[in-house]
Amino acid sequence: MPRSAPSAAQATASEPSDASLLTVTVQNFGPIAKAAVEIKPLTILVGRSNTGKTYFSKLIYAFHKSLSGFPQIPFFERHYNFPGSSQSLESLIAGFSTGLETEQQKQEILNHIFRSFELNRDSGCNQILTEIEQCFGTRNILNLRHAHSKQKDFKINTSYRRVSENIWNISIESKNSKPSINTKFNPHYIEFAGSAYEDLVFEIEQLAELNYLESKDESDGIDIFDIDRSILEFAYPGSGTRQSSYFLPANRGGILESHKIVADSWLEKIPQLGLRHFSPPQPLPKISVDFIRTMLMSEGRSREFPRKSARGGFPPLAEIAKFIEDELIDGNLKIKTSTHVAYPVIKYVPSHAKRSLKLDAASSMVSELAPIIVIARSHLNPFDLLIIEEPEAHLHPGALPLVAKCLAMLVRNNVRVLITTHSDWLLKSLRNLILEGDLVQMNSNQNSTDDDYLLRREVGAWEFSAGSDLEGTTVSEIMFDDLDGIEPSEIERISDDLYNESVAIRNARARRQR
Repeated sequence: MPRSAPSAAQATASEPSDASLLTVTVQNFGPIAKAAVEIKPLTILVGRSNTGKTYFSKLIYAFHKSLSGFPQIPFFERHYNFPGSSQSLESLIAGFSTGLETEQQKQEILNHIFRSFELNRDSGCNQILTEIEQCFGTRNILNLRHAHSKQKDFKINTSYRRVSENIWNISIESKNSKPSINTKFNPHYIEFAGSAYEDLVFEIEQLAELNYLESKDESDGIDIFDIDRSILEFAYPGSGTRQSSYFLPANRGGILESHKIVADSWLEKIPQLGLRHFSPPQPLPKISVDFIRTMLMSEGRSREFPRKSARGGFPPLAEIAKFIEDELIDGNLKIKTSTHVAYPVIKYVPSHAKRSLKLDAASSMVSELAPIIVIARSHLNPFDLLIIEEPEAHLHPGALPLVAKCLAMLVRNNVRVLITTHSDWLLKSLRNLILEGDLVQMNSNQNSTDDDYLLRREVGAWEFSAGSDLEGTTVSEIMFDDLDGIEPSEIERISDDLYNESVAIRNARARRQR
């Protein structure tokens, strides 16, 4: 569960790394034979192509979408109005009307949370299965089993724990050629925040005194679901809002350019064929649809949804977009709604230039970075999830330290980030930011004003190693090394092989010269 990033004065090397931990485990899932990945503020997936990094990223995205985040309390519906909630609230308020002591009050609230979870379990499970199937473009989750595995069954397990105790667990597996999903939730590990808890108790007591459930006319405008909304605050301490998720695919530049062609051709056919008789093209994968929808909604969104500054004195996320424009693309993006087409037009204005360029006429680097700029400027809020496939795409190695700094700035602003990468340059840049974080921790008596550092406990790196077709991919954690930083064994082996090959060629040339 995301929390406000500690200041330098608060961060110490002795802080437990598993104080709040989400772990996703899969077996025989797509190309992956076995994996267990801890989701950190910055999670890095590396490895050769076609080993399952995108597969795993889509799974994380699907879970985050279906749960509206990685909450402390799972399965609360988006509109807080699930069947049986009023009966559960009636039981809760009836208990408060008898004048409970503090510990009993806490227990009654926990009982209500657990009852609500039980009432909402089925709809929550169906929501998760549906979201996973849509993200992978399949109508049956069993199609995601490892194609060449000797074992027919597959397993997905997601657990959220505090220290060493699980708060909730979701497991999906195949049984008798049918998907089975099981959920467990232990509300006793929920933490009650002081002032928020007092406000919540006051609201419940007020409802109990007014006997709202029996005489709604005396409610003074108190909404019965205000209690559920207040309880929901415990799921996201410090944020008070549901979390959004954004997936930037590796071919995002091409998707941005191609969706206009699809939209234009579709609009052209409507007058000829009519809406009732026109069959739209085959549906796009949900990842691509969500990405396009995010880009289409960018115009004016920042005005409709005011920007929230992160806690702890960090700059707003819009500053990250400005940083990318100034330091990486040397210009700025403008989004204009066209009266001739059904989508906004993104234009690039180079620094000191009088004319703007359409995005498809700009550098491929600009096309790849544009979605990050748009999302940071108009969509992203603290505690959201941002997945970026290959952030190094079409960038010169000299620009990658700046990309790494952007990732650190996102983490400092409490955004949970997951990236896939093939770039050793980016990994080395992240290494330096982690070493910079060590210095921040050493100077714990001073508050750091810079955003360009990462703490070791905030970063997790995982290597996807290809096996045979029958064995599938295995995933292992890459431990941070002070000298090499985050260095996958595959990259180290490739580097050694290239060096040895160059030595052999030079030796052969020397022999011929003799």
